[in-house]
Amino acid sequence: DAAPFCGMGKLKENHEGSTASLDGHPDLGGQKYSHRLEEEARAKAIEDVQLMLSSSRSADLSRLPAILASQRQLLQAAEAAFVTDLGRHTQGHINGFDRLSSISQGCEAFTANIEENGEICTRTDIGAPPQYEQEINELSNSVANIAMVIDFAEKLQDIPDTTAAVMEDLREREQEISALDLFQMYHKLEALAPVQSVVMGAFEQYQETEATLSDEYELAKVSHDLFDGLLNQINFAYGQLNGALWNQVRKIEDLCEKNPSQVEAILEIIERQDTISKTQLEAEDACAPIHPQNYYMDTLLSTLSELVDSYFDNLFKKDLPQGLIMDMEGLKELSETEEFMTKIVAPYFPPKYNMGEFLSSLFSDGFYVYIDESLQKVIPRESKPVPGKETTSKVPTSEESPTDTTPGAAAPTIQNSHILEIIQFILAREKTDVQSFSIDQEMREPDSPRLMDLVDPLFDMYAQRLKSTMDQWTGNIIKSDQEILPRRTDDGAWYSQAGVELFRIIHDQVELVRDKTRGRLLYEVAKVTVASVGMFAEAQIQNASLPPPADTSQDAHYVFRLCAIANSSTSRIEDIDTLQNWIAEALDPPYCFRVNIELNMDADSHSFQVASGLAVRTIFRGIIHRDISPVIDKVTSKDWYENPGELMATVVVTLEDYFSDLRVFLREAVFKVASLESIHQVWVLYVEKLLRAKGWVKEGFDEVMDEDAEVFRDFFSDVVEPSIVESYYDRLLDMKELYNAETADSAFMSFSVLSRYGFTPAMLKKALPSTKTPSSDVSLVMDQANMASKSQETTSDPAPVGGKSPADLPFASVNVGNKEKELTTQKSSKWFKVRTVTALAAQ
Repeated sequence: DAAPFCGMGKLKENHEGSTASLDGHPDLGGQKYSHRLEEEARAKAIEDVQLMLSSSRSADLSRLPAILASQRQLLQAAEAAFVTDLGRHTQGHINGFDRLSSISQGCEAFTANIEENGEICTRTDIGAPPQYEQEINELSNSVANIAMVIDFAEKLQDIPDTTAAVMEDLREREQEISALDLFQMYHKLEALAPVQSVVMGAFEQYQETEATLSDEYELAKVSHDLFDGLLNQINFAYGQLNGALWNQVRKIEDLCEKNPSQVEAILEIIERQDTISKTQLEAEDACAPIHPQNYYMDTLLSTLSELVDSYFDNLFKKDLPQGLIMDMEGLKELSETEEFMTKIVAPYFPPKYNMGEFLSSLFSDGFYVYIDESLQKVIPRESKPVPGKETTSKVPTSEESPTDTTPGAAAPTIQNSHILEIIQFILAREKTDVQSFSIDQEMREPDSPRLMDLVDPLFDMYAQRLKSTMDQWTGNIIKSDQEILPRRTDDGAWYSQAGVELFRIIHDQVELVRDKTRGRLLYEVAKVTVASVGMFAEAQIQNASLPPPADTSQDAHYVFRLCAIANSSTSRIEDIDTLQNWIAEALDPPYCFRVNIELNMDADSHSFQVASGLAVRTIFRGIIHRDISPVIDKVTSKDWYENPGELMATVVVTLEDYFSDLRVFLREAVFKVASLESIHQVWVLYVEKLLRAKGWVKEGFDEVMDEDAEVFRDFFSDVVEPSIVESYYDRLLDMKELYNAETADSAFMSFSVLSRYGFTPAMLKKALPSTKTPSSDVSLVMDQANMASKSQETTSDPAPVGGKSPADLPFASVNVGNKEKELTTQKSSKWFKVRTVTALAAQ
């Protein structure tokens, strides 16, 4: 911080108290001294100082007052002689000028270079003869040098007192020193600059002669020994002032808030000192500069840089709780500090400092280094995070975040909530940097640090951790759904809380991230959580297809669970639509446009639709089927012929008993699906029995089938859409016509009608032996049926597409296998007979 001065270049610019000024000193002819004469005067002054010092051979300056007094007497005598003789001999008296020359030589022998004095030249306006102009100019120059030497000696004597006064002021104001005080102290030291300039110039001149003029160099060394202590005092004083100045700069934030005038004084000092240095460097005869150009401005910037670095050093030193790797509160405080510095402090500085951008760059670099080094604790550079190890976790509440796991670690090293805080801070900083630098991040230098380079590993870590945790939670939800009895609504419908809980968790996790960012991370979280929906839907499909329990006393619980699956799956379809729209609205472009395509939530909706339909089908096939299949299996039997319509009536009564409960257990929309499934399954069982039976067609079979069809239609018309009931009713009548066919043509005609509804040649082959068609025509009918079937396959659309109701293709699920289905091997369910449903539901 030492800031010694080697003068201001030309001494004439800084001598306010000298007895003469070179700029205002006329020669005897009425003209000003030329620049050449000024240079000669200064060189002569330096030479005289060296001679004076070498002649004194003193180790200190105790003899200076006596020397000064002697030289003043010589000066006065020379001035008097010069004026008197010049007036007497001006008109061509050559002898008078010779005498003046002698006086000049005598003065030059005793004078020392302290400062120029030109008063003698201003006391006469008598013109000099041209032939003596050179001698008169040399004499006047010598007289001026005498004054310079005197002033130099006086200022040299002031060095100890001036520096001591400055140091005393510093000590007295050490605790409460202000920038205004420093300004005044700097001003005191500036008055000593001319002394430094002359002495250091003399040192430089003699140092150059060290190799060739050893004796003269010894003189220079003596001079150096004399003045080295005094110059060091100036340097030390400047060093102390500079230290106090930079201490004030370190408190600039507080000064701007409480005492803005101090900031203005600091800037005034810096600007003034740099201006002095610039003037010194630009001077043609300046000595070697102590400071580079803009020393004070550069040191100011360096001090501010150190100040900002100290802020972040304090963050590194803080002890953090387990699970945290950064002091987020400290980062937020530094962001506020940055805002104050750039908006309040920076405007005090002139535009050339670019202080706003400079401070922003300091803070941005500090944030980058702190975050980067902190992340190295958990994410080694150039490595990607790995999903955490599997652990069993309970289903969380809405306030909890995913389980924090790190591969190979016994305990979490960073909380997921902390990861989100870091990501949120980085994204906010990125926007601040763009605004501060007024450039897009992509426009920066390729090698410049960017906080966004650090956020991608955090995205991956959080998403993979969440995936691992969501898999655990979803697995726990599925497991608990299988173990816990479903709940009932106020209307009595069964439902599962598992799906509700899963979608609550998904909503909470998405919302947690949505509050921090609406970009890539939110999209990754949406993908992870939505994947859990698909996982849950597949589990629902598996649960919906589980076989009934061997213990029929558990049938009620089995049905309750299937009803809950059917109802809840339908509700999940609605939840998916809501979730998909909510996620799309939460995301920023371009991610919001990718939700409907890439998240594939329509497939999840379809899976839940399948689960709901499968649960309903399982209720019929697993429970109801066991109660009605023994009755339908008696179709074509003797009892069937003797009691037309009674077997179908028994089936209908059984279904009505089930429906009375299913209307309560199922949502209205789901019950409609159950009704369609019931009419279809009853029809399938009936047709399968007809196809399996052999030689059962007897006289009067058509009247019995008509009776069954009427009972079938009367019952289902109350629970199923009439058009669908009529479709099944017509197919029963068409089957009757097939069995009543007596010729090959009539049999093939019936097949042609039935084939439009899924009746196949395999089914025809099963039915023909029981029809009235002659056995000799069976092969002909089969050939025609096979040809027609192949022709239909090549000329029409492929077989049934999804979305058609069972009534459109009622034969599609008819079993034509050779092995007869064992429909009566299981015991008949006592569920609908015992009527324990109400009691169990109440439990």
